[in-house]
Amino acid sequence: MPAQPAQQYFFSHLGIRNGLAADEVMGVQQDQNGFIWIATLNGLQRYDGQRFATFRHTANNSRSVPNDKILRIQLDKTNRLWLLCAENRVGYLDVSDLTFHEIPVDMEQELLQRSAAGLYMDNNGNMMLAVMKIGVFTYSAASGKFAMKHTPFSLPAGWTPNWLHQDKANRYWLSCDSGLVKYDPATNRYAYRGHNPGQDPVIDAYAGLRYVSLGYPDRNGRFWIVSWPPYGPGPYLYSYHAGRNQKTEWEATLGLTHGYHETHHIMEQDDGTIWITGLNLFAGLAANANHFEFVPPNMPGEFSIRYDRVTQLFQDRERNIWVSSDKGLFRFNPSAQLFQIVANKRPHTDRTYTNDVTDILPTRDGRILVTTWGEGSFLYDKDFYPVESATVNATHRLGEGLTWCAYQRRNGDIWRGGQDGHVFITTAAGTSTKVNAAVFERGTVRQITGDKHGTVWLGSHKGHLVRWNDGQKKFELVHKLSTIYRLYTDRRGDLWVCTGGQGVYRINPTTGAIIANYTSRGPEGRRLKSFGAADISQYSDSLYIIAGEGLSILNIYTGRITYFTSDNGLPSNS
Repeated sequence: MPAQPAQQYFFSHLGIRNGLAADEVMGVQQDQNGFIWIATLNGLQRYDGQRFATFRHTANNSRSVPNDKILRIQLDKTNRLWLLCAENRVGYLDVSDLTFHEIPVDMEQELLQRSAAGLYMDNNGNMMLAVMKIGVFTYSAASGKFAMKHTPFSLPAGWTPNWLHQDKANRYWLSCDSGLVKYDPATNRYAYRGHNPGQDPVIDAYAGLRYVSLGYPDRNGRFWIVSWPPYGPGPYLYSYHAGRNQKTEWEATLGLTHGYHETHHIMEQDDGTIWITGLNLFAGLAANANHFEFVPPNMPGEFSIRYDRVTQLFQDRERNIWVSSDKGLFRFNPSAQLFQIVANKRPHTDRTYTNDVTDILPTRDGRILVTTWGEGSFLYDKDFYPVESATVNATHRLGEGLTWCAYQRRNGDIWRGGQDGHVFITTAAGTSTKVNAAVFERGTVRQITGDKHGTVWLGSHKGHLVRWNDGQKKFELVHKLSTIYRLYTDRRGDLWVCTGGQGVYRINPTTGAIIANYTSRGPEGRRLKSFGAADISQYSDSLYIIAGEGLSILNIYTGRITYFTSDNGLPSNS
């Protein structure tokens, strides 16, 4: 199976120069008023889309945050923002009056300060502090503190927590150093390795794993988990689908080529996409996909993402995903991104080709042929997986490097135009030939199309308008014009030719006669905005849109031409 083509997302970035308190961002939440709250290692911030308000520790102010290293944040059901700070100092910020309220933890303080911990909220809004190698402490408003005795579940003797999650059926899934535990409050029943009275298939599937974390059931029936023993290789990412009795170890199929990585976080988007993040890791698995798609860091371009570590993903009300990283805060919206950038690739390799794309041809069998200036042709299936074909195989064998255009005839043959008047033809049967047509006088073949009769027309950089005589198997020069940028057959069957210096020609494809020539030298109201035209498209039975110094709108019945330019709202006239 070829590697899935990497989706290139468009990211916006907030960093120190934009007002972010630190590049090391640990998490994001959104309150009921729409404010974005940001945890950094240099204070807590509130962002309104334009400005930051920063909250740091202030000496002799017990209502300020206890220190500036904000490790975790979680908004509860009453709009209180809970913070886990360095040394496991925990409490909540009242987002209405902006005062912090520290909550004590019923645990020996020196041990608490040096332990690793995580902050969680269950479906009832209970705030929980899971202290690794110790236990789970739950906040009680009545006692005013976190304590184990307030926790609605316990763990098997000798088992300690790494992670916890409560699913939609209110079952707690506890990822521990000794394995996975399930607790169902409705029945007050526990299940874990060696004690599985209900024969839960997830518990059985993961019975052999120790030192697990990130246990999470997704909406597609899979249960995800990470296992990382203290000795030996790891971590390993697994999923188990009980309905299919299918267990998958994903590390071998991630297809990541970036070296060492660690999975620290699993997040499910509302469309069912699973995202995994961590050290040197940011990858997504679409709802119906079989392969994770890696989001590469530190790529060139204004809208790329930079990271060595991604600590958290958060989806806001507008379905934007906020990416907390060690190189600032990024935001993107996969569901609203209408365009996808696909890097050109050959089958069975991860190498990408950056040559300019010159043409894109949807083929009759549902594939996509892409021609480039320097590397010939590439072919993809409907999902943009690179595939093998006779057309692509001919690229290097015939020296088809500088390819400008492509066209598929009714019989399935694919023609490509290239440098020095070369035409490459791959038949439906898969044989390929290279034709050096003297009629082009070594001019680049820039355009190929077909007319209503199935006749092939070609246009060159030197202005040759050429017709292929199928009966006599030869090229025929019909007109010598200026550089031909576009050949277009309209719904009537007429051939239109856009040139670089002589406007637009309308051609009778049967006789080759010029029906009309629209230029910038015509009378007022009947001339183009520019002496050249780059493209043309038929809008309706009477109206044609011509690109060149803005848009010229031609009515072929009246001969009248109107303009639509930057004065009318176009972002540019070019």
